[in-house]
Amino acid sequence: MEARCGCPADEAEEALVRTPGPAEIAVVTSPGCHLCVSALAEIEELATEFPLNLRTVEIGSPEGADILRAHRPPAPPVFLVDGQFLGFGRLPVRKLRKLLQKRVSR
Repeated sequence: MEARCGCPADEAEEALVRTPGPAEIAVVTSPGCHLCVSALAEIEELATEFPLNLRTVEIGSPEGADILRAHRPPAPPVFLVDGQFLGFGRLPVRKLRKLLQKRVSR
């Protein structure tokens, strides 16, 4: 059993695991961003194993600006799962896979 600190990140993860249906993954992207391209390819690969819906959001769009304002990441891409911040920059593949596995096995 893994240790839980009861912090907001733990609560957010628990809420994501309990959410029914496919995971809704949003990726805020920027033109010419190689990390964005890599992350989208990795998420598409995960989609062959887990139920998920992938959506890209342009960094310059109103929604992209709202996400940046809310989470203050230093660089794209930015990853949200069911509206909850997952990370930015390099995709945290192991963290995302673990979350998706927990969600499927609940």
